[in-house]
Amino acid sequence: MASPTLRRRRLSRLLRELREGHGWTASKVAKKAKDLSGKPRGWSASKLTRLEGAEWKRVQTADVLTLLDIYGITDEQTRADYVTLAREANQQGGGQASATLSARVSSSGWSPKPPPSAPTSR
Repeated sequence: MASPTLRRRRLSRLLRELREGHGWTASKVAKKAKDLSGKPRGWSASKLTRLEGAEWKRVQTADVLTLLDIYGITDEQTRADYVTLAREANQQGGGQASATLSARVSSSGWSPKPPPSAPTSR
């Protein structure tokens, strides 16, 4: 079982890989998150950089879901795995989300990069 620190690092790395796979800057994603969430405050490039750098103690599942929406992650099981990983990173104790997400990503051939035919906005 992974420690909360390792789960936090894993979640941060996965979120960073999703953004980098789209070729987007932290500023661009933060603006999209601010627009999508409807909150005039709460999203900035520095917040996103902290999330991606595992420089946080507790992450809000709503923030993870907002980022998954931006990155086009619509598969319900994958989204649930990210949410579970976020919840487990917020608490002490063991969990399976990280291993489950890794196994699903490996077995499906899924990559954080969009497929070559997928339109990307920059």
